[in-house]
Amino acid sequence: MTSEEAVQCLQLADSYLREVTGPIDAGLKNDTQLGYTLLDTLKLAMKQRERAEQLDPNSEYDDQNIPLLKSKVLTFQGCVEGDAFGKYPNAVKSFKKAIEYYENNGAAHGGLGILYSNLGDKKLAVQELRRAVELYPEEIEFRKILDRVENTSDIAMLISKGRKWISQARNLWSLIVLVVVLCCGTCLCLSLIVGIIQTIIQE
Repeated sequence: MTSEEAVQCLQLADSYLREVTGPIDAGLKNDTQLGYTLLDTLKLAMKQRERAEQLDPNSEYDDQNIPLLKSKVLTFQGCVEGDAFGKYPNAVKSFKKAIEYYENNGAAHGGLGILYSNLGDKKLAVQELRRAVELYPEEIEFRKILDRVENTSDIAMLISKGRKWISQARNLWSLIVLVVVLCCGTCLCLSLIVGIIQTIIQE
């Protein structure tokens, strides 16, 4: 029998997941501030899920069990990592882990398919999106995205991949420039300090 406290933990975890659904569905569009807020909420959901597992590993709430809830948290995490931060390798890992915990998570397959499509990998995109459509045949958005990917030329997919590489290269270049500026600024400050000390000593 499922313990009451474990069920309460699952209810709270589910409540946190509902909280992040709206912003994710609306699209995060590189909004890192919102992304951090959502990741914090997902950590709270995962913490409650872990507490429920400690209390009763077989606990269930509203047809949701512990592996399914963990899979959902990881799916949302993948969405945030990809959409808010552009951390595509992290997002791929989160979606894959979500599928490991619950193979029939159509949202994770769909998210992974969309991500592969954005990265220009048509074969893997089609594979994951077909699985999502198989699991959620009534979900028109997955069917539309699958149709678009299947009918996109390989050249267009390569262009998409190239755009992602350019975007990542720009982000890396900005980081390099920032580090160089900070280092130069630090060196300049040190030079000034050394100059002041030498002046004082000479006086």
